Amino acid sequence: MHYTTSGVNIRLLPSHKCSFEDPVHVTVSGLNPQQRVDLRSKLTDDTGRVFQASATYQADGSGQVDLNRDPSLGGSFTGVEPMGLFWALKSDTVACRFTLTDVTRPALFDIEVVSDDKVIAKVTNERHCLADGVRRIPVTEGRIRGTLFMPPGKGPFPGILDTYVFRGGPFELRAALLAKRGFAVLALAFQGYQDLPKRADKFHLEYFEEGIDFLRQQPEVKDQKIGLVSISKSGDLALSMATFLPGISATVWINGCNANTLVPIYYKDICVPPLLFDVNRIKMTPLGFADIGDAMNDPMSEEGLPSVIPIERAPGSFMFIMSEADRNWQSAYYARLACDRLKSHGKNNYELVRNTLAKMHFTTSGVNIRLLPSYKCSFEDPVQVTVSGLNPQQRVDLRSKLTDDTGRVFQASATYQADGSGQVDLNRDPSLGGSFAGVEPMGLFWALKADIVACKFTLTDVTRPALVDIEVVSDDKVIAKVTNERHCLADGVRRIPVTEGRIRGTLFMPPGKGPFPGILDTNVFRGFPFELRAALLAKRGFAVLALAFQGYQDLPKRADKFHLEYFEEGIDFLRQQPEVKDQKIGLVSISKSGDLALSMATFLPGISATVWINGCNANTLVPIYYKDICVPPLLYDIKKAKMTPLGFMDIGDVTNDPMSEEGLPSVIPIERAPGSFMFIMSEADRNWQSAYYAKLACDRLKAHGKSNYELFVSGAVLAKNRLNPDLWFKFSGASRRRRDGRMR
Repeated sequence: MHYTTSGVNIRLLPSHKCSFEDPVHVTVSGLNPQQRVDLRSKLTDDTGRVFQASATYQADGSGQVDLNRDPSLGGSFTGVEPMGLFWALKSDTVACRFTLTDVTRPALFDIEVVSDDKVIAKVTNERHCLADGVRRIPVTEGRIRGTLFMPPGKGPFPGILDTYVFRGGPFELRAALLAKRGFAVLALAFQGYQDLPKRADKFHLEYFEEGIDFLRQQPEVKDQKIGLVSISKSGDLALSMATFLPGISATVWINGCNANTLVPIYYKDICVPPLLFDVNRIKMTPLGFADIGDAMNDPMSEEGLPSVIPIERAPGSFMFIMSEADRNWQSAYYARLACDRLKSHGKNNYELVRNTLAKMHFTTSGVNIRLLPSYKCSFEDPVQVTVSGLNPQQRVDLRSKLTDDTGRVFQASATYQADGSGQVDLNRDPSLGGSFAGVEPMGLFWALKADIVACKFTLTDVTRPALVDIEVVSDDKVIAKVTNERHCLADGVRRIPVTEGRIRGTLFMPPGKGPFPGILDTNVFRGFPFELRAALLAKRGFAVLALAFQGYQDLPKRADKFHLEYFEEGIDFLRQQPEVKDQKIGLVSISKSGDLALSMATFLPGISATVWINGCNANTLVPIYYKDICVPPLLYDIKKAKMTPLGFMDIGDVTNDPMSEEGLPSVIPIERAPGSFMFIMSEADRNWQSAYYAKLACDRLKAHGKSNYELFVSGAVLAKNRLNPDLWFKFSGASRRRRDGRMR
């Protein structure tokens, strides 16, 4: 389908017909010079769901739009995205997938040019699944059911068995496209299809072995290699086949698990039990969806190990393709476990492919924005921001934007003037105004602020990067844009949900076998484990247990007292890890958890170092118990709260003085602690008098002849890249990084 009006024409090159996965070059001609138009795409799937995308473009001086050259100015995507009208297609139904079951018919993508709400040109892109000469052969051979796709010609062709568990029926689209590439592919069904059981409560590998034998018996495949391709649940099914069935040459595993899941697998006298899951670990997202990413038990836990597939026995090769953003389960973690297992058995028959979020970048009019050394970095790392291609002395605004896990938007902006060569370098050039002024290389990051007053940035899912968009704006038009991916979880760091006895939390383990010093990280007012700091510390070589103790999973909603025995269990769990055994254990804390950490360092054995940030030297809010010891809480007087000119409550003076007669029983006798202390305080803390409390703690230690402490004022000694070689904690991300690499 194609039509045009008023001389406007839309073309798809090299043709309006193509293979399903091939790119096309979209151009529009016949427009007025500089005319703005909307390009809209629409696709209806086999269930009747409609998927749509749109983008606004401006024609050049000759009335042309070229999606390989011109940036989208708004809509479903922005920037130069030649295939944006295809990958950005989205249904009004939230979280639904495109469904194509009949590969004999092309998928029809309608693309329209719209001006003043009128369609002025339209073309239909026919995307064909079945290449010329590929044979589609329904299979009902003995017990097996599925569809065989055979390339044109007599062969010989390597064979592939393709399975897709949650569909049950044969997944024909991928099989058809692989056949185009010269593979003989059997898309095998095994439940909910024709006369097969509706839903399997166990899998017998003998059935899949029959499918492989059928594939081998084809004249075009005989004596050729056989491989497997799998995704999600069928990933562990493919690992089982590669391990226990003979003659599998290669296995492609996409976002699967390294352990058998959901139902048991049987082969001859072998049974691999399923890795189970805990529905209590399911979280609700702000949009009301169930996040099941942490529901599965850890394959490396005691109960999980019997389900791990012994892939080191497999003679063939593996390709593990993982997505860092998979929220069905921890596929990135499972992929690393599988590779680690092969490596530990002296195998090198594997490849790990990481599918991260795509780089988002565009430029127009020759303007370019760069992030050095890369647009991808660790969450706390600095980047050098440069802009080139501007006019000499041109003034532009640089704007940054970040959306947190609650949907809150944080923004910053600054005005810069290009030098004589049309360049801006944030390491060199001062901001002339905006969210900050002066030379601030990371100003566009630390100055990010939400419109909602006094709200904190929230990042709960450390498996996904935080995305900071940076735009160059001139005359209210975006002329260049880049997205900085700030990753929390470093390569090789293992994130392991913990439900061991009473304790709940998340363990972060650095790559390798250790030994690693251990850290217990607590954050009281969040209650649940604060994973961001733990993940960053694991990158630095620490085994970190982010411990929850209220308002999380099956823990009490809010504690009216704390028993240190619970935290002692967490420390013991950390010590029992093979990678931590016989290593030092430290504590990291902030605010209320500061006095909790001081109590642990004082009363629990074997704490080597404690980092205390803006806490109190006395126990606060609720009593603390340990064996026959009780430390009462320091009380507060709400009458001492003040109202600020903006109408906020200043509670900085509410808590009673620890040195008052009624406060002294709450002071923690930290002089008994055998380990060292690092007190980090902010002079501007208005939650309470943390600077005063830090000095009291140091004075107490000094009065008892102790020198096992250091006192840092945020903004002063935090300027050092390494706080102190005698303490292990090299804080990254706790404060803002200045131009000279310092923290403030």
